[in-house]
Amino acid sequence: LKYKRDLPPAAGLVIIQNPMSKTMEADLKNAFELTHAVAADLQESAKQQAAFFTTVTRMDGAFGFGGEPVANPVQGALAGLAKTAAVEWPEVTCHAVDLSPKWNDLRDVARALIREVTNRGPVEIGLTEASRSTTVLVPQDYPDGDLNLAPGDPVVISGGARGITAVCALELARRARPALILLGRSPEPTPEPEWMRGLESDADIKKTLLQTEFDASATKPAEVERRLKQLLASREGARTLAAISLAGAPVAYYAVDVRDPDQVQTALADARSRFGPIRGLIHGAGVLEDRLIAAKSTAQFERVFDTKLKGFQALVEATAADELKTIAIFSSVTARIGNRGQADYAMANEALNKLAWAESRRRPGCRVVAINWGPWE
Repeated sequence: LKYKRDLPPAAGLVIIQNPMSKTMEADLKNAFELTHAVAADLQESAKQQAAFFTTVTRMDGAFGFGGEPVANPVQGALAGLAKTAAVEWPEVTCHAVDLSPKWNDLRDVARALIREVTNRGPVEIGLTEASRSTTVLVPQDYPDGDLNLAPGDPVVISGGARGITAVCALELARRARPALILLGRSPEPTPEPEWMRGLESDADIKKTLLQTEFDASATKPAEVERRLKQLLASREGARTLAAISLAGAPVAYYAVDVRDPDQVQTALADARSRFGPIRGLIHGAGVLEDRLIAAKSTAQFERVFDTKLKGFQALVEATAADELKTIAIFSSVTARIGNRGQADYAMANEALNKLAWAESRRRPGCRVVAINWGPWE
């Protein structure tokens, strides 16, 4: 990172990604670090109405929507960075530009790119030799049809024992009764302490926890909060598993770090021995570390980015030999429009959106969908 500290004050930054890179994920983290390093400079320069920030990819000149195969779709993550920068820095001219790899006159490419870099307009610009386009949202009806899963089909769900993913897992159990294999960060649920039974509100549980498990005169608040979160997480997970079983679906829970391919492989090997070959994959795992680009650390970025992207890559690798019927990715509307404090989340989910396109082409018999969720309670 030394060269970043030695950079002169920046009035502009253009990040051009090599689509054939063998170190794409490292490149993307490096792009975030560089953007973080010059964020204050760009904002200061913008006070003089002279600052720009542009990311450049070479997918198909249409951000992967052109219907052609894309070299390394993970490069699409850069657009998430540009869209978040545009939200956080409205005074800076921000763009995500996607160039057609078939456009070979590099001098013409450069001229067209510089025109976009220095002019305001839509954040996302797709350029081919013959066209200039931007992305727009259009209404679409919910799809009709039946679930393509049979009772007992094994379905892997990351992040599946708690939160929104658990709610979806339970609905899936009620509708199709597949065998659900839930992967989560929390330890496997354990029976509740006797004192906790009958208590429902967090306040009542915390009060009784202090009385039964801690010495009030020597207790650190952080220790109490840690134990409280552990108890609540275990309860939520246990109730999810019980509800799924009650709905008539076989279920198993594995405590794994979804970013670790070896842990994922081991868990799914055991699941296959119990339920058979995997037929569905739902990637719902995710964490948030909301900070503005200028304030977000590399460690915070990696926790968010890797859980989404490395997690999905580990799941796809672990199911490479399975004939999957369906893949569902829990992405986010943040990837589509950017959001303050969520550059890492936007980048990771935009990469997942592009990987979903790639998987749908690679698996013509598999239903693949990336759901760009909005906010939920």
